Amino acid sequence: MEINSVQKRLLKTALYTSPLIAIMWIVPLVIIRSFSPLRALTETLENTFIILLIWAINWGVYQLIKKYSSVKYSNTLRYLLSYLLVFCTVFLIKYSGAPYPHFELPDMFYTDPAWAIAFSINAIILIIQNLHIIREEKLVIEFENYQLKLRNAEARNLKLKQQIHPHFLFNSLSILKTLIKKEPQTATKYVVGLSGFLRSGLSATNMNTVKLSEELDLSSAYLEMQKIRFQSSMAYDFHIPEKVRQVGYVPPFSIQLLLENAIKHNVMSQEKPLYIQVSCEDGWINVRNNRHKKEMTKPSNGIGLDNLAKRYQILTGDDVIIKPTEDTFSVSIKILDKEALSMQRLSVGVKQDDEGKH
Repeated sequence: MEINSVQKRLLKTALYTSPLIAIMWIVPLVIIRSFSPLRALTETLENTFIILLIWAINWGVYQLIKKYSSVKYSNTLRYLLSYLLVFCTVFLIKYSGAPYPHFELPDMFYTDPAWAIAFSINAIILIIQNLHIIREEKLVIEFENYQLKLRNAEARNLKLKQQIHPHFLFNSLSILKTLIKKEPQTATKYVVGLSGFLRSGLSATNMNTVKLSEELDLSSAYLEMQKIRFQSSMAYDFHIPEKVRQVGYVPPFSIQLLLENAIKHNVMSQEKPLYIQVSCEDGWINVRNNRHKKEMTKPSNGIGLDNLAKRYQILTGDDVIIKPTEDTFSVSIKILDKEALSMQRLSVGVKQDDEGKH
């Protein structure tokens, strides 16, 4: 990827700069030697060809030295080899047809300004080439850093997801233990429901996001399990348009976790049932319930909501919106767009890395 990209940029630069440099090369010679227009044109074309050869020589030398980059003083060797080959090229083109007595090597550099110009042009080409190579190497390093940050974000997200399943299973087994003692037949139905729920959730284990429709189906299955236990003490309702169900994405077990949180923290009875509503508004899923706050023997550690908030920060950088009131409790999570998600995660990775430096 790196070689092709640099090669294309250098080729484009060589093609549009070579004629311009050739014209600049010929101007002082026209002034000094009073070339005719035809001679000036011929010299310009010849010099353009020489400059293109210099470009090609420097690219070839760069590729050769790159293969042996472990060699000591490889850059110095590259520059020496570049100038040696440029000298040979200009010499063959300019003097290959001249009779031997026409020149002598020591005098040639003093009498012909073409050498000073050719070596100056080679220096300029080396500088331009180095700028392109440095720029490309920087882009490659930045891209590799983005990939590394993305992998780190995925690893953190996987770690957070792995915390969800034991949390959910612990609660489910506690419920099952209570049902076995009090209502064995209901416990049997609950086990069947739990088995189906876990089976449907296995496909989301290794995914960062799932379709909203799949998460809603999973959440409905979860609430049906709870209905077995609480019966008329709990009711729920979903208001999600079918179009939104099919195109939206959310982190796996995100809505289910909010439903579990509502059940965990509220008292419910036939006289005061818990009502949970799942709705959609302006690209956000809202899980809202009436509030009959349960007196907890131990203070809640808030791992559920905190876990979900961290997962959203890793995936998109968006916050989870929590709105508690005296009578209600609601949590809103953003519906994700699968196509834009990868770019969002990249930018979040960069943002988190920058924040970590301060």
